[in-house]
Amino acid sequence: MREGGVDGGFIHFFDEDGEVFQEEMVAEVFGAPKQHTHFVDEEALPDGTFSLRPDQRNDAHDRLEDAEEQGARRTSGVQGNPDDKSVLTVPLSPTPMSVVIRFQPRYPNEHARPKLLAGVSGSLFALPSFSGGYLRWDDADGQCGYPAGYQPSQTKLPMAPREDIDTAPCVEAAGPPNVSVISIAVCEVREIIVTGHSGGVVCVWDNEALFTPTNQVLEGEEMWACCWEAHNSPVTAVAITPAGEVWTGSMRGSIRVWSLEAALQGRVPEGYEVKRQGNKSPHREVRFLSVAGNGVVWSAGISSIKLWDVHTKSNTCSLLDEEDGNTESTGGYPRKSALNRMAGRISNIGRGSGKTGTTVKISAMISGRDGTIYIGYESGMLEHYSFSADLEFSVETGASVQTIAVCGPRIWVGLSDGRILICDSLGNSICTWQAHYSPVVSLAEIGSRTASLGQDGSIILWPSAHPQGSHTDPRKITYLRDVRSSLSTRRTYNVLGVTWNVNQTRPGLHAFRNILGGENGAATAAFVVLGLQEIEMGGASVISSAAKEKIRPELQEQGNANAQFWGEAVLRVLNNIMPNQWVRVGMRQMSGLLTLVFARQELKNFVGEVETGAVACGAMGVGGNKGASAVRFGIHRNYICVLSSHFKAHQYEIQGRNENYRQISRKLTFKSRANRLFDEAAEDDVDSPDPYFEPVVGHALKDADVVLWMGDFNYRLDLPYYNALSLIGENNISKLLEFDQCLKQVRSGEIFADMDEAPITFPPTYKFDKGIHDRMAYDSSEKQRIPSWTDRIFFRGRGNPQHGDLSRFTTVESLAYESLPDVVDSDHKPVRSLLRIDLPIVNEEKYRIAACHTLGVFNSEPSTWVQDTALEFGIGENAVVYLQNTGGQPCTFALVLRGEEALTGWISVNPTAGVIPPGMQQAISLSVPSTSSLDVVSREINIFLDIFSMSQYAPGGSPQRMKKRFHPVQITFNPTKNGTGATLDAGRQYDESELIFF
Repeated sequence: MREGGVDGGFIHFFDEDGEVFQEEMVAEVFGAPKQHTHFVDEEALPDGTFSLRPDQRNDAHDRLEDAEEQGARRTSGVQGNPDDKSVLTVPLSPTPMSVVIRFQPRYPNEHARPKLLAGVSGSLFALPSFSGGYLRWDDADGQCGYPAGYQPSQTKLPMAPREDIDTAPCVEAAGPPNVSVISIAVCEVREIIVTGHSGGVVCVWDNEALFTPTNQVLEGEEMWACCWEAHNSPVTAVAITPAGEVWTGSMRGSIRVWSLEAALQGRVPEGYEVKRQGNKSPHREVRFLSVAGNGVVWSAGISSIKLWDVHTKSNTCSLLDEEDGNTESTGGYPRKSALNRMAGRISNIGRGSGKTGTTVKISAMISGRDGTIYIGYESGMLEHYSFSADLEFSVETGASVQTIAVCGPRIWVGLSDGRILICDSLGNSICTWQAHYSPVVSLAEIGSRTASLGQDGSIILWPSAHPQGSHTDPRKITYLRDVRSSLSTRRTYNVLGVTWNVNQTRPGLHAFRNILGGENGAATAAFVVLGLQEIEMGGASVISSAAKEKIRPELQEQGNANAQFWGEAVLRVLNNIMPNQWVRVGMRQMSGLLTLVFARQELKNFVGEVETGAVACGAMGVGGNKGASAVRFGIHRNYICVLSSHFKAHQYEIQGRNENYRQISRKLTFKSRANRLFDEAAEDDVDSPDPYFEPVVGHALKDADVVLWMGDFNYRLDLPYYNALSLIGENNISKLLEFDQCLKQVRSGEIFADMDEAPITFPPTYKFDKGIHDRMAYDSSEKQRIPSWTDRIFFRGRGNPQHGDLSRFTTVESLAYESLPDVVDSDHKPVRSLLRIDLPIVNEEKYRIAACHTLGVFNSEPSTWVQDTALEFGIGENAVVYLQNTGGQPCTFALVLRGEEALTGWISVNPTAGVIPPGMQQAISLSVPSTSSLDVVSREINIFLDIFSMSQYAPGGSPQRMKKRFHPVQITFNPTKNGTGATLDAGRQYDESELIFF
């Protein structure tokens, strides 16, 4: 089949004589302009100069390249006037030292798929676990669960079921049945976690439930303190207030308030529904809830932000209202012009998109340790708001914001392209690096380290204290590289690779036995990989494949009926050769291209992490009849990429074929979707009810440790037909190779750079008369196509042992390279190669212990004290507590109220969280709001204020294990006592000289 053309929105396919034999509607799939455009093959124009005219060339490819170029630009805003649009470029920084405590699961359908992280008292929690509860890593800010002096050969540490064998020691606690965790709130002071679930359920996990000794955590045992149905739709947001209230938001837009104390006592609390004016629900859908340092609760919907008084439960401000209907825009986003009774004005929201009237989509919101609010947007904007809802800064991150964490004085931002961006407190970008090959969906600080969770399930620990400081020290990096090399052993596996252009045939058993059997066949291999071309042809196939690639690419991993025939037939023959020893690892189809990977059953515990990809280079530059389909899989955490390609046809299209190679090399990206490894009957995964983003990044071809690139590359022999036949009859292979286009392009460096091909000792594999058992039955038609080696197998390993990093060094050696001339079902002969790959196997447990030690841990206890531990106040007075930081580093603080009346909502505390510089004191004020009902208060009431302080990182400081200090303060409210009230400013920080006068 020749290339096609577009005429009035139809794609035309030509036969070998240039006649149109099929046409299909294409404009809707490719977005092609309805104009007359022809794609003519080079046999019709033998000078080889004809291509698509520039004025007719489909611009979809150019638009894609423009988008890629724009996406590669990493930008960040600078501090200053919020109306400034100035942007600076932030280059990728070196990747800092890290500790991987959980790799991407080998079999996602069989393992936990956490979406949230939380750090409490040095332990890291990932939720949900496979059973719906949590995975817990103890001492995540220290030795990651490995006790001092631990010897892997002598001691067996606890491990959660269904976790890979190279995961750091962790335990699992089960959650409520039939529901999944989708939201979380952490109270570090009380050491509790509250989770929201898909079935409208809320769970409170107290200290006892969270830190049960590892030998007492049993699968299926109820570990939570209290669990109840809070909403009739998924609980998408949770927040905990200092006064001991749990605020929950649902997918249907409702917000309810619950007593935390009742839940901690095991009682199902009574809920209070929060409403807007007019008895309206707060949002169409609640996505985030956060508590600011002044006790105000912020709620965010898909495109709306509202502020709520924690005492009256009333809506005091709407910064953005998705239901407002007001399309007036400031800074690029619509906002509601409402009175901000707390701030006195409303700041601009989501500035910087540059698209007037565009609806903003909120993708992240948190409260920092200083009680201020950070908001991230799908557009890539990050904003910081003060207590009073004033915009402090906005930062353009260059990718969709997925998650935010405040770690010491730094703001960590997880992005959809797998990067982590770090900003200082003024919004200036400090560094950014590629942390994951999937979106960073959650971040959590655990003492001296910050954990990041990739959408692929991998979890990595990074140093919180300015990771671009000592943690990129070349000496330390070299040391860890040497340690990793010393902990590596080697293992070899044989791989049978087969490439075949099947010309739409479905061969019989004889052909399959020829391809897979024999001396160099599957019996000697641990893996079998096939790259097939033209399993189907025609416009319908191209259109259907293009639609799937655009709308549901996961269907390409299952394949259509033709692809499934090949997958089932190959597996059946393999298991006939070696009964019950083979399983299918992965499949990827794109139109007529198909890549198949099979492995021995005994390797199941070491093979996995299957990802697939495809690049279309055919009709209009996007048709799947030319290009590549590919499967990537891991073996002992080494990664092998297998490609099946079909390059541009015809004798004179050398540059077109070279361009196909360059396009595939540049654009091929592997993404994890169906992941049906070792599970032929697995159902499609049902994700959480709120999947904000699809994967937008993945592994590139250059990231692979081993590449096997097979295909019909269509490079020809540059000599006349009869001359080629004569040399073939003489078996003069070496002379024929002098005219091989492919070898010439390889030697010139145009294609398959740094890749190898075994010496060719067999005759050309194209083009034959089908069905004729004659090894000289080359094309006898009137066109007499020149015999050629169009079907090839290239391969490469990775690294150089002279560079010292043996843990990344892989080699590939060819044991056999042959064609199968007795297979006559197609006009191409199958080509196969038996390859031996040599891979490193790293002892990840020992390396993890060494990496934890290299990151370093130093104890640092906050130096804080409270001036008075017992106070009394009455009506009209403020009770003021002074918290002083006597240490040399900044410290953060947070607090909770407790006591019999602490939950009635009449005590106001300001601020409830913040940061205290060295040598400074913080005034914390307690008062009774004038709107409170005081007639019910007729006796003295004791209230306890628990103040929690923790040292903060100084810029560029060393990593330190964070230690907490508690300051309990007893405060007595006496309703008969009257006074003039405090004269200082609530929430202001004072130095020691100022405090002498109070």
